[in-house]
Amino acid sequence: MDGMSRREFLKRAGIIALAVPFSTSFLAACGRVATAVNSTGKTGSSGPYKLTWVSPRGTLKVEDDYAQTIALKMGYFKELNVDPNFQGGPLQATAATKMLVTNQADMAYPSPGVLATSVQAGEPIISVFDITESDSFVFMVRPNSPIKSIQDLAGKKIALGDAGWSVICDPIFKVNGINPKSVHYVAAGSDWGQTVQEGKADAALCWQGLVAQWKGVGLNLRPIEHLTPFPGNSYVVRKSDLQDPAKKQGIANFLKAIAMGLEWGKYNVRGISQLSLERFPSLKKQMTPKIAVESALEMVQVNDGPGVAAHGWGYHIPSSWAKYVTTLQELGQLNSSTNATGLYTNELIQEVNNFDHKRVQQDAANFKLSPEFASVKLSGLT
Repeated sequence: MDGMSRREFLKRAGIIALAVPFSTSFLAACGRVATAVNSTGKTGSSGPYKLTWVSPRGTLKVEDDYAQTIALKMGYFKELNVDPNFQGGPLQATAATKMLVTNQADMAYPSPGVLATSVQAGEPIISVFDITESDSFVFMVRPNSPIKSIQDLAGKKIALGDAGWSVICDPIFKVNGINPKSVHYVAAGSDWGQTVQEGKADAALCWQGLVAQWKGVGLNLRPIEHLTPFPGNSYVVRKSDLQDPAKKQGIANFLKAIAMGLEWGKYNVRGISQLSLERFPSLKKQMTPKIAVESALEMVQVNDGPGVAAHGWGYHIPSSWAKYVTTLQELGQLNSSTNATGLYTNELIQEVNNFDHKRVQQDAANFKLSPEFASVKLSGLT
């Protein structure tokens, strides 16, 4: 993991073995509490800011969004006077951004490719929080597959959950020296991973966190790692909402709760899994505690990139976004007039990171693990 050795990371994550009831003294230490804002964007003396967030995955029942789970369970949203409404959303690639512009949602979580093509199509949206500042995508193949590297995927069949996911894959192939036109995409719906196991495709697009979850449900697949200089999925809002002081403050407070959740998770990986499985009990049928913690560890390592240490949670790295836009332009997916700086803003990052980090770390340390999660050894996980 960038910026911290694995030994140091495991040492920090392991502090959650302290079995002390967590602190409920929330209001004293987390900075300014949100001004009450109702769903119409008007400030008032009562009522929290209501915000609807929509997932690009078609479901909420995953560990991936652990910052939300932590912020809910630890009371950070309530403390900041935010009332979030989380929606699973359709699996279709551009559905979440379209829900933004039609006012069916207030925040979406698209890939940078979906964001870029949506902005070029005229959708007035912008990224405000780069939750996964590095590319978290991998490709999964069968264990006995002759495919050993991403270059071996040239000319192969790639299973996707939706045809629109090709905008995710194309720049990855391009930057790794593969002509995307040589790849054959198979839109297989929600069972796209199963398509590979059944031999109907050669590889499937996947991402860190889901890798371990697929393992838990019995998909016997092997990841093909790759390196790209690209950003990952980010939280996106309507540009007009940033021009409304009340809505802007509400968004900032929502993101502050998310940043607090990310901070908590960095120091309590096993707690991520325990809280996620408590929130979504059906996940217990898919993952053992060990696999759940392995999944959480994958995500924490992706989220805690070099930009976090330098600028705080949610920071968009300009060079990463610029390289991504250039690659899309070379592919002909974006026109030359599209500028990377028009896709994101870092104007809220300083404020959303203005919370008591030591207090949140202590919340993580004081959280009492159940015996089944306390027994999982981090040092044995990959």
